[in-house]
Amino acid sequence: MRSSILSALSIICLIGSLIQTHAGNSHVYVSAGNDNRILLYQLNTETGDLTEKGSYAAEGGPGPLAFHPGGKHLYAALRTIKSVATYELNPADGSLKQKTVTPVVNNPVYLAIDRTGQHLLMASYNGDQAATYRLNSDLTVSSNASTVIATGKNPHSLLTDPSNKFVYIPNCGSDQVQQYTFDVKTGALNPLRLAAVTTPTNDGPRHLTMHPSKPWIFVVNEKGSTVTSYEYSPEHGSMKAMDRQTTLPADFTGKNTTADIHVTPDGKFVYASNRGHDSLAAYAVDQANGKLKPLGHTATEKTPREFEIDPSGDFLIAAGQASHQLAVYRINRDTGALQPLKTYPTGKGPAWVLIRKGN
Repeated sequence: MRSSILSALSIICLIGSLIQTHAGNSHVYVSAGNDNRILLYQLNTETGDLTEKGSYAAEGGPGPLAFHPGGKHLYAALRTIKSVATYELNPADGSLKQKTVTPVVNNPVYLAIDRTGQHLLMASYNGDQAATYRLNSDLTVSSNASTVIATGKNPHSLLTDPSNKFVYIPNCGSDQVQQYTFDVKTGALNPLRLAAVTTPTNDGPRHLTMHPSKPWIFVVNEKGSTVTSYEYSPEHGSMKAMDRQTTLPADFTGKNTTADIHVTPDGKFVYASNRGHDSLAAYAVDQANGKLKPLGHTATEKTPREFEIDPSGDFLIAAGQASHQLAVYRINRDTGALQPLKTYPTGKGPAWVLIRKGN
């Protein structure tokens, strides 16, 4: 009898081990700017648990991170030394190996790789500039910029549209989102006929995200604590504002600035981070017109500068820049509600979160 019970327990343990072994995992990268390190975590995409797997020294304070679409390289903006580091990424375990550090024209507040994987694009908040750099054959960053342009005051991000024909640059200090054509052969950026769309005074457009299947762009406005929905022309690139929603509850009276914005992979929900209210604002996306319906707020870590949604669309990870912690939430795919799971200590001043699906 005892032997039978032990055998049954062994089988149960073995099954549990197999389930754990085959649970899906994603790799999470966090730039700890005040520690000059990039941290690697493993995200269990069934439970939401995080496990730290690595820590990689950087030659300067890392901020923005970006993946190459090929899946085997990561780029880190080293803001304190005005450079970009190229890391080789092992898709199997997520580990990083630094290849080069390339000086760039100014302090890079945001990085993006174009959709073809041939160019790195950067915005410089303090320099009022944007630039493009061709990637070498080994996918390191070229030492010379292909294009350097003057932007409006304080550009805070930039992104290509899905066709890779247009680039959009929110300017936090001049209340406009600039619109450019992008030449993939040369890396050149040229303004559209309507060079920019303007926002209300002191709204301060900061970050943007694009709907995965519709021609809609969502911009979070840092100073106004608002989110604006835009429709853009896939043919001509021009944006047109459709909707504007607050990121704050009606009864909030304190100081607040917004930081980051993301849309779920299925395009159903948008989230934006509040610094001051220290929350994540949630919205449902009207799939007919791209307008946003406020769904409420979820408390998060102090000063949530950046957050990311995992590729499965089941989890959101927010970094508390002032609390030095990561907070993990499960996303309800039907309602958009965020269920707090756990918090984890991380390096000092976490400035970016980036997630890729593991192999």
